[in-house]
Amino acid sequence: QVFLALYPRHFLKTSFLQEAGTIMQGHLPNVLFIQLDQLAPHALRYHGNKVSKTPNIDKLMQEGVVFSNAYCNSPICSPSRFSMMSGQLPTKIQAWDNAAEFSANIPTFAHVMRMQGYHTVLAGKMHFVGADQLHGFEERLTTDVYPADFGWTPNWDEEATGVRNPLFFETLVSVAEANWVHSSMQLDFDEEVAFKVRRKLREMGRRRTARLHRGDSEGTDRPFFIVASFTEPHDPYSGPKDFWDMYTDEEIDMPSVPFIPRDERDFHSARVYDCMDNGDFDITEERIRNSRHAYYAMMSYVDSKIGELLSTLEQEGLAQDTLVVLTSDHGDMQGERGMWFKETFFERACRVPLVFHAEPRLAMKLGLGVPREVSYNVSLVDLMPTFTDLTCKPGQTWKDIIPGRIDGRSLKAVLQNAETDSDPTKEDLIYVEYTSEMIPGGWYMVKKGYLKFIYSTSEPLLFDLKADPKEMNNVVDQAEYKESVAELLALAKAQWPDLTQLNEIILQSQRSRRMIHQAMMSGKTTAWDFQPFEDTRNLYIRNNGQALQDLEYICRAPYRGARPTK
Repeated sequence: QVFLALYPRHFLKTSFLQEAGTIMQGHLPNVLFIQLDQLAPHALRYHGNKVSKTPNIDKLMQEGVVFSNAYCNSPICSPSRFSMMSGQLPTKIQAWDNAAEFSANIPTFAHVMRMQGYHTVLAGKMHFVGADQLHGFEERLTTDVYPADFGWTPNWDEEATGVRNPLFFETLVSVAEANWVHSSMQLDFDEEVAFKVRRKLREMGRRRTARLHRGDSEGTDRPFFIVASFTEPHDPYSGPKDFWDMYTDEEIDMPSVPFIPRDERDFHSARVYDCMDNGDFDITEERIRNSRHAYYAMMSYVDSKIGELLSTLEQEGLAQDTLVVLTSDHGDMQGERGMWFKETFFERACRVPLVFHAEPRLAMKLGLGVPREVSYNVSLVDLMPTFTDLTCKPGQTWKDIIPGRIDGRSLKAVLQNAETDSDPTKEDLIYVEYTSEMIPGGWYMVKKGYLKFIYSTSEPLLFDLKADPKEMNNVVDQAEYKESVAELLALAKAQWPDLTQLNEIILQSQRSRRMIHQAMMSGKTTAWDFQPFEDTRNLYIRNNGQALQDLEYICRAPYRGARPTK
C-alpha cells in the first residue's frame, strides 16, 4: 500500500509487475556509489540551505532514504575513507592521517562486493597510501588526485613549536585567494572521473544490450559496484566561472556564527587557530563571501557531473536496476566561528550527507521505505556491513561474510523501515577520531542522541545539540548533565582506554614514516601512485570476430530490438 501510494503512475504500465517480478528472481542490484569531498550537509537545500543550486542531489534526497545525522569517522580525507571502506574506526587500522598506509591485509567493502559476484570499479579519489592501490577493486579507471607516499606525514614533535610540514599544511591562503576560475587541477580531475565513469556505464549498458540482442531476456551479467569519487568541493576555493555566475554576491549567505577570538575559544579550536590561521591573512568580509561563493559554485559544478552519471544510467537502461548511494568524506566549516576546512568536531566539519536512492521497482525489491528521513546517529563505518547485507544470500548477514570484528552496524533494517527495538542503530551512538595535524595528541568524540562529548588528554567538552545547535556552550560542568557526562566518559574510556599510550604509538609511526620517506626520496625513486592502464584490444572497433555493423548497432543506446533484415 505504501509503495502504491508513492508510485501509482508505474502501475498504469501493464509490463511493470512483470519487470518487477524479473528483478525479484534473485538478480543483484547494481550499485553506483558517489563520493564527494568536503561537502557539508548544511550547504544542501534538503537540509535547509536557501542558496545552493544542486538539483540532482536534491532529487536524490527528495526521493531516497536520507540519514540526517550521518557522520564521518574522522574529519580528514584518508582516515575517513579507509575507515569507511573497512568498517573500522581509524585507530583500529592505524589510519592516523593523510600519509598513513592503508594495509593490504584489511578487508574492504570492495573485497566483499567482489566476493558477492560484483564487478568492482573505482574512479577518482580514494587517497590510498602504500603499495596496494586497489584494495579489492577489480578495476581502477583513474589515478588519484593526491600522492600515495609518506610525504604528508604530520610531525607532532615540531608542530608543538609552530613548525608546519612544507609539503602539506592547510592555511587560510585558500580563503585569501578565493575566486572564480576557467580551469584548475581539481576541475581536470573531476572531468576525467565523470568521463571515465560514464564510459564504464555505457560499457555495462552494452553488455546488457548484447544479451538482449542474443534473445537472452532472462540471463544476467555480473552486477557492477562502481565508486565515482570526485574531489570537488574541496578547497582551494576556486569556483568554475560558468557556475560562479549562477550566483550573485548578494545571494551568498555569511556565517551564522561570526569569528570567535582565540582567547574565547575552547582549547581544541584555539589550537587549530594557532596552526592554521594565527593571523597570517586578513580574512575580510569580501574574502569570506568569495570563499563561500566559490564553494557554492563548486557544489553546483559537481552536481552537474552527478547529473551526467544519472542521465547515463537512464540512457543505458540501467537506472531501474541501480542503487545510488551518495555521501562525502567530511564537511567544511566554511567560515563558521572563523574556522575553515575540516579537522574539527563541530557539526559542519564532521557531519556528512548520506542518501540511498532507488527507482521504484528496485526500491520494492530491496524493501526500501522511500522516501524517508532517518534521524538516528549513523556513521560511514556502517556502509560496509550495509552493502554486504543488501547483497548477500537469503538467510545470511554480514556477520557470515566479514571476518573478525568491525565497528560498523548494518543499516539494512533501517533502510527498510523495519528496525526492531534491539536493532543496534537504535543505540543512537557513533564514534569519531582525529589524530592528524595541528594537535598535541589525539582528539576523540562520542555522540549519543543529541549529546556530543569530546575527549582528549585536555579538558573535555560537551555540547547539547538539541538545546544548542550552534555548539556555543560547553555544558560539561553543568549539574544537569552530570549523569550524561559519566555515561559518555565511560564509553570513551572503553573505546580508547589509554590515550597516553595511543599518542606514543602515533608519534612513533610519524617518526618512522618521515624517515622512510626521506630515504625513498634519495637516489632512484619508485612511486606508489596508481598508473592506469587502458587495454585497447576491445576498445572501439577491432577484428574480434564480430561483424562491424552488429558491433556498431549494439553499442547504441537505447536498444530498439532486432535489426531490420529487409
